[in-house]
Amino acid sequence: MSLTSFISDKEVKAKLKKLFPLPQIKINKEILAQPVSNRYPLMGTAFDYLLRFYLNRINKNVVTSKWVAELVPETVREDKELYKISTKIVCKAKLDYYDYLESGKLTRSLLSSAILLAQLDFIYRSGKVVEELGTVHYEDIKDLKKLISIVNPKIFKAKKTCILNPTFGKASVLVGGADADIILDDMLIDIKTTKFFKVQRQAYNQLIGYYILYLLGGINKNSKKYKINKLGLYFSRHAELIVFPVKSIKSVRGFASLIKWFKKKAQEQTIYF
Repeated sequence: MSLTSFISDKEVKAKLKKLFPLPQIKINKEILAQPVSNRYPLMGTAFDYLLRFYLNRINKNVVTSKWVAELVPETVREDKELYKISTKIVCKAKLDYYDYLESGKLTRSLLSSAILLAQLDFIYRSGKVVEELGTVHYEDIKDLKKLISIVNPKIFKAKKTCILNPTFGKASVLVGGADADIILDDMLIDIKTTKFFKVQRQAYNQLIGYYILYLLGGINKNSKKYKINKLGLYFSRHAELIVFPVKSIKSVRGFASLIKWFKKKAQEQTIYF
C-alpha cells in the first residue's frame, strides 16, 4: 500500500469528496510545453527529479535524502543483470548531478539521467521492470529541456527552508510509504506534469493526504521543526503554481474526526504504526 493506493480506496475517496469540495481554478492558463510522447508518467517522474536538481542548485541549506531510484540496486541484487544496469544508471546520474550543481550547465547527459532515474523509480514503486529500461528517446530529452526552461525561479526560491522528497516520519509507514515532492518554507508542493490545467480530485485528495500525514508524523522524523501552512500544485507544462491555504482544510467541520478515522482506516490495512 502507498498513500496513492490508500486515497484510491472507495471509502476514503467518498469521505474526502464529501468533506472537501473540489477547488475551481478561476484563471485560464495556456500550455507552454506540449507533451511530445505518450510516456506521460515517465516524463512526470523525470521532471520531478530534474526540478529537484534545479532547486538544490538555486537554494541554500537544502535538506535532501536518498533518491528513490538509489534504492533499486539493493532491491534487485539477486538479478545480476538488473543490478548491473541499475547501479550503472545511479552512478552516472550522480556524476551528472554533481557536475550540474557545480557548473549549472543543463547537459543532455543530465537530462538523460533524469529519465533513467525515473525508470528505476518506477521499478521501486511498482515492482515491475519497464520494457525500455536504459533507453532514452530524443523527444523526451527535448520535452524535459522545455519543461525546465519555463520554470520561474522566483516561485521556487526559498526564504529559509527547502526540503526535497520529504517524508512524514512514522506516518509514512502508516500508509505503506509516502514521500512528497517539495517543501518550500511553509508550503508543501506537489508537481503535476499534465497538459490539463485543472485541479483533479485525485491530486487534491493527495494534498489533503499529505497534510494529514504531516499532522500525524511531522516532516522527516521531526514532528515540530517544520510548519505547513499552505499546499500547492505546480502545473509544470503551464509553469503555474496554485496555492491552497491549509486553514480552508482545517476549518472544515469534522476535520479532527477525519484525522482519527484516517489513522484507524490505514491501521486496518497495515501492521505498522
